[in-house]
Amino acid sequence: MRNLEPRRIKPRLLEYISSLEKKMCAIDANRRELLEQAARFIREKKHAGEIARLTFICTYNSRRSHFAQAWGQAAAYCFGVKGVECYSGGMKAATANPRAISALQRAGFKVEMAMNGPNPQYRL
Repeated sequence: MRNLEPRRIKPRLLEYISSLEKKMCAIDANRRELLEQAARFIREKKHAGEIARLTFICTYNSRRSHFAQAWGQAAAYCFGVKGVECYSGGMKAATANPRAISALQRAGFKVEMAMNGPNPQYRL
């Protein structure tokens, strides 16, 4: 993958990310345009010397928004794009879905429980 900084990422996650490059051409044109808009936003913020803050929203903030936050931050980190902060949010309060946590672990993320309780918090 272009510009990937393998020394900064765990081998299992690096392998998973590298496997995704082969699938890039399968991204729908409409989705690709949305991704290009996000990339332009990040470039504009960096050019202005500002932090690019990306917030990913889904209804419950338990799966999709967590995935988007994790992968958005991982992509910025792995490709050495500094000044990107990713967040997730939802319309309703919910706990992180255990299957989403497991999927992130299978992809190679190191997931640790940061705070236990009725709505545990995790650190990647």
